[in-house]
Amino acid sequence: MKNEGLCKLACATVCRVKKLPDCPLLEGLGIEVGTEFCIKQKSPWRGPIVVETKGRRQLAIDYHIASQFEVEEVNGGVLSRK
Repeated sequence: MKNEGLCKLACATVCRVKKLPDCPLLEGLGIEVGTEFCIKQKSPWRGPIVVETKGRRQLAIDYHIASQFEVEEVNGGVLSRK
């Protein structure tokens, strides 16, 4: 498993959150340490990054907040639907 910043990973990459930026809104959206999600879309010019959580919920995260995430790629690259 390779540690990366969220903005540096390619679309369709499945990753797990290791560390979150100081943003209380993320917890309210269901993103916490240990959350797994798939990167669905990366907008150009530092636009939002769209991720899909295991419940098939898609969220758009501001580029500047997403760049502060610490994540690791999940081997196998398949998002668990549990």
